Amino acid sequence: MPQLSYPFLMDVGSVGLLADSGFRNVLSPIAFENFNVGLGLAKVIGQDYVVRLPQSNLSTTVISADLVTANVINVSVNGVALAPITFATSSAATMNAIAAAILAQPHIASAVVSDPSNHTLTVTATEGSVAIVNSFVVTAGASQATATITNTTQDTFYGVGARTQNKPNPLNPLGSFGSPIYFQGDCVSLLTRGRVYVAAEQTLTSDSPVYWRFAANGLLLPGGFRADSDGGRAIALPTARYTVGATAGALATLEINLPN
Repeated sequence: MPQLSYPFLMDVGSVGLLADSGFRNVLSPIAFENFNVGLGLAKVIGQDYVVRLPQSNLSTTVISADLVTANVINVSVNGVALAPITFATSSAATMNAIAAAILAQPHIASAVVSDPSNHTLTVTATEGSVAIVNSFVVTAGASQATATITNTTQDTFYGVGARTQNKPNPLNPLGSFGSPIYFQGDCVSLLTRGRVYVAAEQTLTSDSPVYWRFAANGLLLPGGFRADSDGGRAIALPTARYTVGATAGALATLEINLPN
């Protein structure tokens, strides 16, 4: 039977609220940490049905040439300057010494030298932590290789934390996010397929690509959505699209179509 009457006061959209009654799939994982509704969440690596905010937890450093005799390498990781490392034996041995020094730092899960020339150093963080190589500078010696550093994420987008009846609108009257709504150990209503309102970090349209923030930039915190990489602080989500655009800070409609 068709609906013949409608209320005069329709629901007002808010962050994390389902956007319509179309197709949807909602999971019920556990929160690894505190976070707000309406943010994109990552699966906790190595655990079933546990989610958290994304992190900058994968760093790759590629040097342009072999290290040479008398080179001194200064590296900074997660804002901490390591003791300078002097070339010893070979370029490969020196790179592995640098990897060992990084691995000895807190919250570092692995530091691995790879590729046939031993020019690539890959650093990953422990679960829920960051791994950021801030600098890698070679001095002294007959020549000095340069380093290209890429700080990104190994996290997998798992869905958006949705509002439920007992989860209030997290936006305060001035439009800023208030205190966290989901707390560590909570059961999360996680939308993996369907449409949901999200706060647009920048002005975007239904033709804009979807990018998911994994690294903070000022007041822009991990888990948000935008239309570009913000200088390498957000990654593209090919399984999502905007169906309704928005100006910066307003509500966009995000459609997710993750595989089952």
